Amino acid sequence: MPRGGETRAMERKRQAEQRVHPRLLNSPEAAIYLGVSETKLRELLERGEVSSVRIDGCVRFDVRRLDRRTYSRAPPREAARNAGRP
Repeated sequence: MPRGGETRAMERKRQAEQRVHPRLLNSPEAAIYLGVSETKLRELLERGEVSSVRIDGCVRFDVRRLDRRTYSRAPPREAARNAGRP
């Protein structure tokens, strides 16, 4: 049911926006996505550990590239399972 003063079209648009998962994130969203502070995200960017794109002067982070960084740094399952074993 539309909220106060909202037309059906506005309601459908709002619902669609809630279902869409953006591919590009801004800095605060990317930091949350990675579970780090914005300061740490800037450090990672300066060291080249994450990459960004600029769109109309705004810095954006590609979710797929953030995922690759996360997964490429994760230890292989077998190595993690055997860690600490002789």
